[in-house]
Amino acid sequence: MAWIGVVTNAGSALLESYAQGGHTLTLLGATVGSGTVAETNLRLQTALTDTEDDASIISAEHVTGGVKYKIQVGPASASVGAYTAHQIGLWAKLDNGSATLLMLSQDSAAGVSVPLASVSPNFAFGLYLVLAVDNTGDLVVNIDDSTFVSLGTMNAALAAQRAHYDSALAKIGLTVYDDQFYIMPYEGE
Repeated sequence: MAWIGVVTNAGSALLESYAQGGHTLTLLGATVGSGTVAETNLRLQTALTDTEDDASIISAEHVTGGVKYKIQVGPASASVGAYTAHQIGLWAKLDNGSATLLMLSQDSAAGVSVPLASVSPNFAFGLYLVLAVDNTGDLVVNIDDSTFVSLGTMNAALAAQRAHYDSALAKIGLTVYDDQFYIMPYEGE
């Protein structure tokens, strides 16, 4: 599987306007397509080829050089039908403007087979997109909280939260073992 990602020409123009400052860039959501285009034409796309369904932005994380967005594709509904995902697009708008295809990822070879929800209700396919923009404007991300997350994503989030609480408790002299609180002996001066 070889996904290739680009910022589209329309997306580049949107980011240029955003980078001038004083604007709000809103990441609206994602869509999935079953068609492909030649890799040399990816930047020219203003829509996905053969759009099949919506995908969800389920997380945003600051990383070195930008923000990493996790896009998740769930199982297909009966009205959509099973398909092979070859394209995933990230949509955005500037201020009150119209939706623009900001970024596009494509796997023109195998793609990912998306089954019907009735066949595989727990199917989830995730793809990460990293966006790096530096300016003084606002960036708003519509995180889809109605979607489900994979067990791995949930366990990672719970572990991170537990580490945060353990660190905070340690600062006040408490330690948690087997979900029981223990007071640590005072080792101060």
